[in-house]
This record gives sequence, C-alpha cells and structure tokens, in this order.
Amino acid sequence: MRIDLPKYHQGKVFDICSAIWLNPRKSVGLRVVALKMLANIAKRQPEILPELTTMLDDDFVESLSRGALVSVLRIKENLINLHRRWIS
Repeated sequence: MRIDLPKYHQGKVFDICSAIWLNPRKSVGLRVVALKMLANIAKRQPEILPELTTMLDDDFVESLSRGALVSVLRIKENLINLHRRWIS
C-alpha cells in the first residue's frame, strides 16, 4: 500500500516514527514500518538523510531479528546511495 503523505505532515510523522524506531522496547515489526516511513520521507526531503543514517548505527539494530535486520540493511543501503546522489 502506498500513501502519499502531504508535506505539511511530514515533520510530525518524522518525529513520531523516529521515536518509534529509536525505542528498542517497541515491537520489531512496528520499528521496521516506522523506518520505512522515515526512508520515504527522506526521499522527498533529502536534507534529513544525514540524521536518518545516524539512526541506523549498530546500537539501534542489535535487538532486531535476522529477517528484520536484512530489511533494515537494505533500507540503509538505499539511503546511503540516495545520500551520495544528493550530495554530488
């Protein structure tokens, strides 16, 4: 399912999803969905890419299951590639 999030809501959704992603007590599935939302926002607002990539440090992924970790690493790789294109 694809949802087009209006720009005026993206800041609030970013804050909510960041809080979910950074909270290791939240369920793994919810955290991964929050991260996907963050990645979608970053595609529209690439200036947040540096902040978002720091949220993907090892401290925040160590509690994930193997399957979730694979998804997160794929998202991280896509964000890094997006960041490289944005700064060049």
